[in-house]
Amino acid sequence: MKSWISVFLPKDEYKEKKILFFIAEGSMIAMLGLIMMLIASSFVDLSLQVVLLAAVALNAGYITVKYTISGMEFTDVASRTSFKREVKGIIFGTIRFAIIFFILQVLMFRGEEWSTLVAVAIIAGVFWFMISYVSLRSSFKKNKNLLDE
Repeated sequence: MKSWISVFLPKDEYKEKKILFFIAEGSMIAMLGLIMMLIASSFVDLSLQVVLLAAVALNAGYITVKYTISGMEFTDVASRTSFKREVKGIIFGTIRFAIIFFILQVLMFRGEEWSTLVAVAIIAGVFWFMISYVSLRSSFKKNKNLLDE
């Protein structure tokens, strides 16, 4: 079955199915979070922005974590050599990402302090690297186990 979301999904049927499960699970968790915040709003004053941001963060965070640890990102990494090659690729990709992120920040936030922009770009780069590296390690372990069987 095709829908508008199919444009954003991978062509691999297995990956597509797993990602759709992650999206559905994340949506259910966000909905439960919204229900809990609705109940909590009787006791605590919650602003609309906090509630909406929390729901989006729950959904996006869950999907990102599940996809990262699922081990399906790097399907062709099963040897130490390919693992090391991918680590180098991740390092260079992260540096490119941090530089582009920094440039976009400079263009968008011209009045900001340079140290703030550099710090945010470094933090974003470290976060990007950690997600990519954990995904690579999970994929490597999964692929290695498949080959050993």
